[in-house]
Amino acid sequence: MKRLFLTFFLAAVTSLTAMAASDTVTFITTIHCAGCEQRIRKNVRFEKGVKKIDVRLDNKTVTITYDNAKTSPETLRAAIEKLGYKAEPVKPQTDSK
Repeated sequence: MKRLFLTFFLAAVTSLTAMAASDTVTFITTIHCAGCEQRIRKNVRFEKGVKKIDVRLDNKTVTITYDNAKTSPETLRAAIEKLGYKAEPVKPQTDSK
């Protein structure tokens, strides 16, 4: 009985992990100082579905890894713009050989 329960539990955890797919989006922003960088990092990380956020002042980008079942790039963009910054999504580069 314990083996059956353990097998069922592991199957359930595995399927839930597979269902929670993550995506990544990068925005070019209008940040200009370390304070801007901190402000975005502190506020956007609490948006629903955000798993990881990387704010780079040197190239003015914000890269967010998020749960696509809980949020979208449009919602994340709105969260950045709500703080007073412009945010334009960067198109993913494709390898053209």
